[in-house]
Amino acid sequence: MISHRTAGLFLLIFTSLTGLSVIAHAQAKHYRIYRYQESGKIKESAASNAEQAIKLTPKENLAVVKSDEPIKNVKTMVPLQPNVVARRSFVLPETYYAKVQGTEAQVTLSPILNTDEPMKFVKSSGKFEGKLLVLLQEAGDNQAKKLTQPIKFSVVSEADNVSPVNDSIDHSYFPPVEIKFASTSPADSVRFTFITSSHPEGYKSSLQVRPNLTIHTSETVLQGFGLERTTLNFSVKPPGSGPTHAIQVSPSLGTVDSTEIHLQGGQGSTGLRSGSLGTSKITVSSPDYADSEIYISYVFPFRFLIATLIGGIVGGIVRMKRKKHGLVFSLIVGMLWGLIVAVAWTGVGINLLNLPMPTFTNECVVFVLAAFAAIWGPIKQARV
Repeated sequence: MISHRTAGLFLLIFTSLTGLSVIAHAQAKHYRIYRYQESGKIKESAASNAEQAIKLTPKENLAVVKSDEPIKNVKTMVPLQPNVVARRSFVLPETYYAKVQGTEAQVTLSPILNTDEPMKFVKSSGKFEGKLLVLLQEAGDNQAKKLTQPIKFSVVSEADNVSPVNDSIDHSYFPPVEIKFASTSPADSVRFTFITSSHPEGYKSSLQVRPNLTIHTSETVLQGFGLERTTLNFSVKPPGSGPTHAIQVSPSLGTVDSTEIHLQGGQGSTGLRSGSLGTSKITVSSPDYADSEIYISYVFPFRFLIATLIGGIVGGIVRMKRKKHGLVFSLIVGMLWGLIVAVAWTGVGINLLNLPMPTFTNECVVFVLAAFAAIWGPIKQARV
């Protein structure tokens, strides 16, 4: 008669073995074989492992062994052509057995997706553009071989444009097939799904997006010698790329209010004051983005001088009537003092008239400043 202790031991052993069996079953990988017949039919069967030897029959041009694993990053470099390697490649959990055209040879191929380069902004199209490279890699052989049957695939994506959506590859190794992506306002990455005939659900991956920093302004021609200002605006796409570094602003001529800008929500701005005559190259740089630049011309301030002189003349005539001075004296004093006051405010920011000043400067403001300066003259300041 079996004791309670013995029965308990048997039960413990049975439970342990059963548990190990369940775990082993759960961890087991499942493989499927798809044999493509010349008639167009596909024969499907189970496989014990991915290394199972596949021999194509005379009526078969292609067989695919597929596992239930997800897409994987390739740890080793995958050569695309001599002296060029891919830094970001993915291998699909599929193995292709195909015939070489014109021979009885059979090759074993691994499908590789390469997204080495991120999507970049292209000025000519106004979009972020990138590409996905697809190739079939034969282990230990870098010679391109023509296949009897092309391997078809499709690519769908959240990008605005994918070209082509449906394609095929009919050779091993190089050159890879290119799938082009374009998007006007992408996120930090653009997701895509690579669909094969043996996996209609598709394999999901993404293309990284390289943030693009742009600089723009409403004025590209300023009056020189510090007499005119404009606002430089900076923007980043995608706006959510979230850099922590500040951008550095460096004008070759002129001065900016701040040389270090911290972007908020992908946006930022600073003021630019003109410098000596010529063309200024304003460069924006940051560790997070490629450098961006804009050119602004500083021209001789004819408009400023004309507005100042007219204001000084008008003010001088009014002064002559009030002060009973001679015409020549009043005009000379009006034009000179008007020029000093206008330059002091417009170019330096000093208010010599003690008048409330506007937050902007244009020819009308310069005319009024020069006229008021000429009327009151350098001796008595205006008081309000």
